[in-house]
Amino acid sequence: MNKTKKLAIISLLALGGIIFSAQFSVAQAAAVSLTVPYIKEVPAGTSGGPWKNGCEEASMAMLEQYYTGKKIMNVDAGKIFMTMLFNKENALYGSNVNSDTTQVKYLVDNFSDYSAKIVENPTIAQIKAEIDAGRPVITPNYGFDLHNPNIPFLRTGTSYHMEVIIGYDDAKQQFITNDSGDTVDGQNYRYGYNLFMGTIHDYSYQTRKVNGQARAVFTFPKLAKVSGSPKIYYLHDNISQYVTGPSVIANHHWTWAAVNIISAVYLRTFTAGAAINK
Repeated sequence: MNKTKKLAIISLLALGGIIFSAQFSVAQAAAVSLTVPYIKEVPAGTSGGPWKNGCEEASMAMLEQYYTGKKIMNVDAGKIFMTMLFNKENALYGSNVNSDTTQVKYLVDNFSDYSAKIVENPTIAQIKAEIDAGRPVITPNYGFDLHNPNIPFLRTGTSYHMEVIIGYDDAKQQFITNDSGDTVDGQNYRYGYNLFMGTIHDYSYQTRKVNGQARAVFTFPKLAKVSGSPKIYYLHDNISQYVTGPSVIANHHWTWAAVNIISAVYLRTFTAGAAINK
């Protein structure tokens, strides 16, 4: 049998948390798609106000559900989470419009159950490697150049957009995304590799245009353990900190559903920090 066509199923089950399931080729994955809950930036029962510019908050809300083990979006919970983010942005930045990657990372790290890091000039190979590992990627995009017929971006606006890459298809040379701005076909919407990579730009507060550096927000579990080990670690900013007991989880208002299984190899990519006792 041609090993490049032989498929294996890899599932990683987290304690009380998430299942990562993806389909891989032994030599190279031909197609991988993660089960990430989907919500529109203007969810049912909302309109106007901050919702019409809520692609950043919707992207973060999808991954809040994903990293706490949900496979189907609880829309009410999603709206509550997005509203919380709108309020935090207003308080921190004076606006909830056009959140760049720096703001998104801060919001994720401080108000969600997962963590984030900013990657400069991400490559297709880097993004695919994250998907292979079960970690969705958030990207800022110049929306007009996405040429999505279901999203009426205007040249006269900023056309700033944000979405979640949840998979890829090498045979068709496409990324699979959850695009909250596409109210017709946004779940599992596909963009060609080259087209999509050309649209990745951060928002610039200096020019008020989407012409900033090419960046992506790589996401990963905030709380994690290695299979077979009882130890739980807090992961953030390339640091892992051993969580000494259940009281620490309660004191930090973390949730047990956010504990994800990771490989020992991945854990070793973090620098060991001081244990958390309180």
